[in-house]
Amino acid sequence: MKKLFFLHSLLAVSLAALFYTLYFYFPVQYVYAVDEDSWTEYSTFVFYIMSSVTLSWIIWRYKGYRKPGIIILMLMTTVIAFEEISWGQRIFDVATPWRLSRINLQHEFNLHNIEVVQSKLQYVSYCMFAWVFVMPFLCRKWTLLNSFRDRFGFPLVPVYLWPYFFVLAYLMIDSTLFHVQEPFEVLLSFTCVMFVYDMLIKIEQEEEIKRGWKRSVIFFGIIPPMMIACLVYFFPWPWHLQWRFKQLTRVYQKRGLDDQAEIVFEYLYNTPSLQGKSTLDDYALFLLRTGREQKALVVLSNDLKLLNSLKKANTNKE
Repeated sequence: MKKLFFLHSLLAVSLAALFYTLYFYFPVQYVYAVDEDSWTEYSTFVFYIMSSVTLSWIIWRYKGYRKPGIIILMLMTTVIAFEEISWGQRIFDVATPWRLSRINLQHEFNLHNIEVVQSKLQYVSYCMFAWVFVMPFLCRKWTLLNSFRDRFGFPLVPVYLWPYFFVLAYLMIDSTLFHVQEPFEVLLSFTCVMFVYDMLIKIEQEEEIKRGWKRSVIFFGIIPPMMIACLVYFFPWPWHLQWRFKQLTRVYQKRGLDDQAEIVFEYLYNTPSLQGKSTLDDYALFLLRTGREQKALVVLSNDLKLLNSLKKANTNKE
């Protein structure tokens, strides 16, 4: 138990530390990691799908676990997985119905970004933490509650998986990374797949079924990277990447992280395909604010050259 607790603590802290390292020291890579339809979001989708498939296997293979709680958990992981990628909206190039687009904060084909739903999601997190930390003590105190939980098939999270939830709680409290939800979401999805896989191992131990270490390697080391890499390569969202870079430059400046903002601006300056209408203007203003008037003039001169070339291109078309 202590060894498992230590190993999961190390893994949970390492995953969170990875995002903090990217955020402070590799801001460009951080944007690529947390953008929509990129590594983090597709990882979240894959981990929930793996959880759903594993739970489906448990329900189909082991009759004693065909209980409402397990079935509900399987359905929840399935819905959350497809909600994460807006039910494949950009993969299949499906437009958002205008009625849904009006009330959806990101104008996407999903439910969790509807304004009313989005404002209530924090309460779902509170319920999750109550299930993890409070439910075991209540079940230990009241045998009737524990008996009902067992009949219903509502599993408890083992103590050695608690470190993931400690880290998730910290991410909710700390606002450094929480200007985007992707780090929290991917860690939650990874926690989910670890919990479900742990459940499968325990069931197989009860049934005296022996599995080698090779399955774990395939389950965690081969299947997820291949699926995630394919999704990132074949179904990116370039327009949103441009918006995410712009958002992050503003966040960095607001928080006084000028060094990180400059790294992002310099990358955008050298990558015209990711520049928006105001990218160079924003960079020039940043340079003026930090006392580098000469470089600001160079950036603005390039902005004027770009504007003139666009005007010429439009004139030639006419």
